[in-house]
Amino acid sequence: MNRNHLVALNTVGKAIKWFSGARKWEDAVRMFDELGIFRLEKNSESMNLLLDTLCKEGYVEQASAIFLELKSHIWPNAHPFNIFIHGWCKANRVDEALWTLQEMKGYACHPCVISYSTIILFYCRQYNFYKVYELLDEMEAHGCPPNAVTYTTITVFLAMSQNFEEALQLAQRMKSAECKTDIKGPCSSQGDGNVGTLQA
Repeated sequence: MNRNHLVALNTVGKAIKWFSGARKWEDAVRMFDELGIFRLEKNSESMNLLLDTLCKEGYVEQASAIFLELKSHIWPNAHPFNIFIHGWCKANRVDEALWTLQEMKGYACHPCVISYSTIILFYCRQYNFYKVYELLDEMEAHGCPPNAVTYTTITVFLAMSQNFEEALQLAQRMKSAECKTDIKGPCSSQGDGNVGTLQA
C-alpha cells in the first residue's frame, strides 16, 4: 500500500484505533511517530486523531504526556482540549477536566458549549447541581450561552432526582434564553465532540 501511495491518514487512524482497543497503546503511538514513512505529516489533525483514540480507550494519562511533548511543536486548537475534558470526566477526574478548561484559555482557545457541557454532564451524573449552576453562570458570563442539549441534560437529571420545581424553573430559564427544547436528551449523544452533542 505504501509503495503505491495508498496509505491515507484514515488508514493509519484505523490501525491506531485497533492497537488502542487491543490494549497496545504503545504501538498506536509508534504508528503516529512513523507517519513520515507513509508520507503523512504530524500536524493538528493527526495529533488530534491519536489523542482522541487514546482517551476514548481509557489512556488519558498517556495521551496527556504525549500532548505535553507535542504541543511545543504543534500549536493546538480547541479540539484537543475538549478531547481531554471528555477523557478526564470519563475517568471520573473532574479536577483535571476543570484545569484543562483553564489551560485552553492560555492557548487563546475559548471554551465552547461542548467544553462546559461535558463537565456539566459529569456533575449531573453526580447530582451535584450546585456545581452545575455555577458552570451555567460561568458560561453566560463568558459569552458562551448554554444550548438546547445543555439545558435538556440538566432538566432530565433534575427530573430523575425528583427536583421537579427546579426542572420547571430551568425550563423557564431556557425559554427566556429563546432556546428550543432538544427532545433527544443527554443519552442520545454519539460522541466525537460535534457541536450540539455531548459525549457519553
